[in-house]
Amino acid sequence: MSVLQSIVEMSASQSLLNRVAASAAQQGVPNPRAWVLDNSWRIVSYVGEWAQLWEYYTVAPQFTENVNPDTGARSDVITDEHITAVIDALKPEAKE
Repeated sequence: MSVLQSIVEMSASQSLLNRVAASAAQQGVPNPRAWVLDNSWRIVSYVGEWAQLWEYYTVAPQFTENVNPDTGARSDVITDEHITAVIDALKPEAKE
């Protein structure tokens, strides 16, 4: 699998996008689900580490105790901290 294929898979992962939307909601992003869908490609490709982690755990799932086939739901692949950091970096500025 290539990095680009990993990005494609992440952008289509409903469980991963739901986790990102939940984080965006916690951080006060207006209409978090819509924002995530509008920015999904940017979010999943923002940090190259995500694609590398996704690829590694998709190709070699035996190297972890969590063998859930839904990679996007696995917080040992893309952690909540990874998601929070990307939302912090990309969320829209609050209008005052």
